[in-house]
Amino acid sequence: MDEDIVKEEEEEEEQPDAPASFYINRDKYKMGCKIVTRCSLFKVVNVLEKTLGEFEMEWFREQNQFSHLFHMPREPNRKSMGMWLLVLRTARLKKRNVWWFVVNVVPVRYSLWEHGLISGLDCSEYLPNYKGLESLKFAERCFGKDANVTLKDIEKKITSMIACEDRLRMVVLYFLGSGLISNTKADAAIDTFLLRIVNNLDQ
Repeated sequence: MDEDIVKEEEEEEEQPDAPASFYINRDKYKMGCKIVTRCSLFKVVNVLEKTLGEFEMEWFREQNQFSHLFHMPREPNRKSMGMWLLVLRTARLKKRNVWWFVVNVVPVRYSLWEHGLISGLDCSEYLPNYKGLESLKFAERCFGKDANVTLKDIEKKITSMIACEDRLRMVVLYFLGSGLISNTKADAAIDTFLLRIVNNLDQ
């Protein structure tokens, strides 16, 4: 038997079965959907390059998981049609921490592992006690104790500070809170976890 035919038959046998059902029925495929995100790397990177000094920019350039973001093509308009087409083909599964969608009867997985490969970000697991790591000393010193810190508060602090290690911490907080892990509401408080991790930028 021809080797190409054998190889093709083996590949067909390895293809997984189609899912039993989808979350969205086919009669809904023509419906539109608004996919919204407040994470804007285009805006954040432009602001940082115009605002920061050489010392602060050097910190970002030396970070393995952030440096490539400053060299990527910058698209001001986030095109979400491709994402919506994949959402329409979401398979119904019991697992909640993994997204499976089906294209041409082939199930495709998208989890944090795939997200890390595509984005270049470190998406490995947090340490078991990650919520207790570091402290809120820096945040409390800058914003007061038990303050609900928003992005607007951070922006005001950055513009009022001179280039120093404290402003670098503030800039990293702004970068994480608006470029990578943004809340759906513009005036929402920054996650306490982010306030903790910027307390020590050496780890």
